[in-house]
Amino acid sequence: SKPFKSGLDLVTKLSFYCDNAPEFVAAARKCSWRCPTATTGIPQTNGLAERMVRKITEGGRCAIVQAGLSPSCWPLAVRHFSFSHNVAVIDGDSAYNRGHQRGHFKGPCIPFGSLVHFMPQPDTHRDSFESKTIYGLFVGYHILPGGAWKGDFLVAELSSIRDNPDVL
Repeated sequence: SKPFKSGLDLVTKLSFYCDNAPEFVAAARKCSWRCPTATTGIPQTNGLAERMVRKITEGGRCAIVQAGLSPSCWPLAVRHFSFSHNVAVIDGDSAYNRGHQRGHFKGPCIPFGSLVHFMPQPDTHRDSFESKTIYGLFVGYHILPGGAWKGDFLVAELSSIRDNPDVL
């Protein structure tokens, strides 16, 4: 554990702002964190959180529409949008770099729902002269707890989606 840089760092690491949801308030109490909350029934006191929810919702919706996929894949679209937003370099830095201190994201930036070739699972039977890769739709990055990229991708096999568009 690294020592805190200042008194302000100590305060920000031991508190968080929430919308007065009972589970967040209980978690803050259990961790002995300060938890200023919004006033129930008055959304203006929770403007930042509401704006972030709107941003993620609109980003996920946009990804789904542009990919031409079913709204049932919204969890994947929202995760992809959030990760892509965090790795974007703005004013010379990214949230990904600030959070992980490993430099900027080194992987490819692939749009949600892009058609890709990928290696199927090792137990997939392929004839000797067939291509070793198959078609799929890119649906995201395999992210470790804490938000670091593992180096793997999430891809849905195209033939499965053709058979059942809501499989995602």
